[in-house]
Amino acid sequence: MQQASAVVRRFVNQWMETGFHGICVIATPQSEVVALWIMKFSGLAAEKIIALGTMLDTAFLQWELGRHFQVNAKNVHAYMIGSTLANGVPAWSRAYIGGRPILSYMMDDPERYSFEKLQPIVTQMQELPSEPLAENRLFDYSIALALVELTRIILEDERMILTVGVYVQDKFGMASGFISIPAVIGASGVKTTVPLTLSDSEQKQLATVVKALEEAVQAGLPNEGGTKRGV
Repeated sequence: MQQASAVVRRFVNQWMETGFHGICVIATPQSEVVALWIMKFSGLAAEKIIALGTMLDTAFLQWELGRHFQVNAKNVHAYMIGSTLANGVPAWSRAYIGGRPILSYMMDDPERYSFEKLQPIVTQMQELPSEPLAENRLFDYSIALALVELTRIILEDERMILTVGVYVQDKFGMASGFISIPAVIGASGVKTTVPLTLSDSEQKQLATVVKALEEAVQAGLPNEGGTKRGV
């Protein structure tokens, strides 16, 4: 991790020497961790730094839920939050199909809809990067398409809600750092985050993710602190 942060620092210093003051979009393994390093090394405002985070995971979840509930994915509102560093957290308590909570589907028809039946979707998502298709770079193409979409949303100031890695303070169990949560993205970067009231189980899962993120950040910056460029 220290080697990785040193590489990030070298490239960030090169960017800042050019007078860069735009929006930094990050698509790399552990993107939320790298995002915090970039903020520390560059001195850029937090809203100007966006990690791809779980944007792809959320798109996959919505698509598969659409297939499971036999509706168009556009009618599915569900999020994978947390990070790709550890297992993402499906926010089932805030998932809706056509405006109706998924939990109500389970209550009305438990034999057809249940968490057990939805778990394979989450498992498949976690295994996707290591599947044979990934060897043919199909997974990389998905990342590229997500980056194109995110860039377009910024350039056209669409103000769309995406689950991307954004900087938070004293939210979701994180004192300060980047974590993937729903946020409004537009021309100025991160406009605002979307409040989420999670279940006790989801909060417990998210706490595990937060701990993993904080440990990874510190592994790269064991004796450092502050937010000014060059720190």
